[in-house]
Amino acid sequence: MPELPDLENILDFLNAHLPGVGIQEVEIKQPLVIRQPAISSFGDALKGKVFQPVRRRGKFLLLPFTSGDVMAINLMLHGRLQYCAPNEKAPMRLCFLLSLANGMQLRYLDRNLMGKVYLVPEEELGKIPRFSEMAPEALDPEVTLEVFQKRLKRHPGMIKNILVND
Repeated sequence: MPELPDLENILDFLNAHLPGVGIQEVEIKQPLVIRQPAISSFGDALKGKVFQPVRRRGKFLLLPFTSGDVMAINLMLHGRLQYCAPNEKAPMRLCFLLSLANGMQLRYLDRNLMGKVYLVPEEELGKIPRFSEMAPEALDPEVTLEVFQKRLKRHPGMIKNILVND
């Protein structure tokens, strides 16, 4: 399962390659990971969209488009993104691929089909299950040492349980 440093590395890589690039074609191989919208409209909804800089919120990678929509991806346990040439072999179960205007492909791979992919308007990110319930970002400058200590004081118990639940 990708952790914060892994997600930050993925974020940096995607931001070096995706902003300003359009989606020409969408091919869905394993629709189970697509949670919203209906699978039948997912491909049509993505065609022609142009990527903006990628963000992260918790374990979600947020791939916004100039249209105002956002593709939110929670990689879960085995989800991976592959940015490659179209002739490159997928190393694991391919769920969907985006053929990009720059001749490359962005693929979502997930061996166990546990990942979750949503396509929603920016203002509806809170409708993604548990998205609005996430704690403050670990890298948020507003979470100072004093704020962190104050939050910890309210919860007696083992540190791992406190960090996971707060």
